[in-house]
Amino acid sequence: MSAKQKCLVCNETADSLHFGALSCRACAAFFRRNIASKKQFRNSCERKCSIDMPHLRKLCQVCRFEKCLAVGMKETSVLSRVSYSKALTSTEEKYTFLNKLIQFYDKIENSRDEVFQRKKEYSEKFKL
Repeated sequence: MSAKQKCLVCNETADSLHFGALSCRACAAFFRRNIASKKQFRNSCERKCSIDMPHLRKLCQVCRFEKCLAVGMKETSVLSRVSYSKALTSTEEKYTFLNKLIQFYDKIENSRDEVFQRKKEYSEKFKL
C-alpha cells in the first residue's frame, strides 16, 4: 500500500482496507466500537461538520460515523461481541463432538485389538 493513500474518513495516512473502506486504524477502531456497542448518538449536529483532518475527526462523532458509512464501511463486516461469543460456543461444540469421536474411535480400536488377539490365541491353540 502506498504511503500516499489517505483515510477516506479523516484524511490521515491509511494503512489498509477496514470493513470495506480504505481507512486509518483510528477510524476503523471508532467504527468497530460504535457498531459493536450499538451506540446511539445524541448529538444535535446539523450533519455538516468538517472532519477532513486528523485533528478534527474527534469533534463530531455523528459526522464521523456517517462518513464511515458513506465511504463504504460495512456494518456487517464487524464481528460483534455476541457473534464472537457464538463463534466461540460453536468452536467449543465442535471440540466436544471431536472428543466424542476420538473416544468412540478408541473403543472401536480396542475392540478390534481384542477380537484379533482372541483370533490369534484361537489359531495358536488349535494350530489353524
